[in-house]
Amino acid sequence: MCAAPGGKTSHIATLMKNSGVLFANDANLKRCTAIIGNLHRLGVNNAVVTNLSGHDFCKTHPNGFDRILLDAPCSGTGVIWKDPSVKMSKDSQDIQRRHTLQRELILTALDALDAKSPTGGYLVYSTCSVLVEENEAVVQYALSKRDCKLVPTGLEIGIPGYTKFRDYRFHPSLELTRRYYPHVHNIDGFFVAKIKKLKNAKSEPKPKPEEKTAAEQQESNAEKTGKFPKSPKQQTKNGKGKKNKNGKK
Repeated sequence: MCAAPGGKTSHIATLMKNSGVLFANDANLKRCTAIIGNLHRLGVNNAVVTNLSGHDFCKTHPNGFDRILLDAPCSGTGVIWKDPSVKMSKDSQDIQRRHTLQRELILTALDALDAKSPTGGYLVYSTCSVLVEENEAVVQYALSKRDCKLVPTGLEIGIPGYTKFRDYRFHPSLELTRRYYPHVHNIDGFFVAKIKKLKNAKSEPKPKPEEKTAAEQQESNAEKTGKFPKSPKQQTKNGKGKKNKNGKK
């Protein structure tokens, strides 16, 4: 869905042995030319390059794809080790905007999948970010909004995703996702989740306020304030630690 400049697209084409039909989409027209150039250079002839907004993908292709890779736009915190400028060019508002966009795109991707496909119905969600807000929190949101489930990635390396982080609590199946770190795996920081769509019909239950999970409540609060939860250590440093009966923290 966000295919430029085409590295992952060309790899998928290789796995498909240049058979079938592979759509490579990007919302940026200029970046689409990079996809075309790379696919032509590498001899890929089973790909169709499209220039659509990710938000419109489901409208044009509802339940139309066997498998989808959503390499979502992200903060790029996984590449700080080779591009330190990322640390200075992003703030909390940037992270929140990315988080919102990622949630929208992952639902669009799921809606474009065909759950009845005999060979597919799978979505791979990935980012080059190491932030929970752009990874586990986004996948958790998708699980709560669509009839789908996480399945093993089939990757032999990588660290299991978080099922809890600071004040966040995620579904136990989030441990099926995979995290990668430069200092551990000698590659860019990365996150991968593989999701199986179970039904083509949308399923968006609207829980009552008292039925919201802790993670969902935190998501709601973050959207209103633009701030994500502080760690217990940060709270203590700020003088917000709870006191016991003896007046000690």
